[in-house]
Order: sequence, then C-alpha cells, then structure tokens
Amino acid sequence: GEDLVNFSDACAAQLLAHPEVNTVEALLALPSEKSPGKTLNDDFMDMLNKIREKIVVSRIARSEGPTGGYVHHDGKTGVLFQASGNVADAELLRGVAMHIAALRPSVVNESQLDPAVIQEERDRLVAEAKATGKPDNIIEKIVDGRMKTFFVEQGVLVYQPFAVDDSKTVSQALAEKGLEAVSFTRWTIGE
Repeated sequence: GEDLVNFSDACAAQLLAHPEVNTVEALLALPSEKSPGKTLNDDFMDMLNKIREKIVVSRIARSEGPTGGYVHHDGKTGVLFQASGNVADAELLRGVAMHIAALRPSVVNESQLDPAVIQEERDRLVAEAKATGKPDNIIEKIVDGRMKTFFVEQGVLVYQPFAVDDSKTVSQALAEKGLEAVSFTRWTIGE
C-alpha cells in the first residue's frame, strides 16, 4: 500500500516537473528524488522486490486546462477528465470524472462516432418520421430528439444524463459553469 502510493506520488511529481515526458520509458528514466544517483525505474524495481507484487507501469496520460480526477472506492478504476473554459470548478469536474467511472461512456461527443453510422441512423429515423405524414419542420425536430437518444445509447458522454443531477445532461451541467467537455481517460486495473 504505502510503498505504491509513495512511488505513484513520485511519478506524478516528476511528470509535473517534466512536461516533455509522454512515455512510460521516459518517465522511468527520470532521476529519483528519493534516491540520488538512481532513476524512478530503480525505485520501481526496489519497490517490487520489497512488496513482491506483479505491478506494471503501462501508460501515462496528460491533461491541460480544467481537469477533474476520480479513483473509484475499490481503487481499480481511475478517470482523468479534461474540459475547456475559464473556470475550474473542482467539484463539478470531479463529478464528471465520477460519472465517467460509473457509467462508462465510450466517447466524449458525437464527432468521435463513425459518421456513416450516424447518417444511417438519421436516415432511418427520417424515413420513420416521414411515414407519419407530419410536416418536414416537425419531422426534423422529431429526428433531432431521437438522435439525442441514439447518442446516449452509443455512450456519448455529453448527451448522458449527469449522474450527480440527472435533471440535466453532462453537457448542460458543464455549460452552466462555462465549461465544455474535451477528453477523458478511464483506466481499470487489468485492462
């Protein structure tokens, strides 16, 4: 426990001090703050020999701007959520990260989905709506509403009802604070 936390803290400190580092190899090659003349990799190997657990440092992630982080209570899932905007509302950003851990969206917004799949669904919904004989302006509103449902079903974060307050979507909750979803990284031990 404590050894791993200390090693993780040392890695985080070095990542903050060295913004150019973006690979695990480069991270582990950085000097150890704990042991002069050694690297983080040396500290890592010492820790592994001490605790005798199989642990692999397999990836790192960076985030700029307003960011929220969350580690699930079981310690097995962690999320880093990045937004854009001028306000950093720590509680909201952490809430969105918690939402991501719990509801596991697949993408931030619809632009990350396959455009052909989106067009196919839109065409299907338009054909269904036209069969009702309603005017085109009404059909467009019906299709737009059903597309939002489709995006929720596809795991699009910004369209999902916000877990902290399901009276609004994640996008609406962020917009109220002048923020917009940019990206997220969700990692689970063993994945």
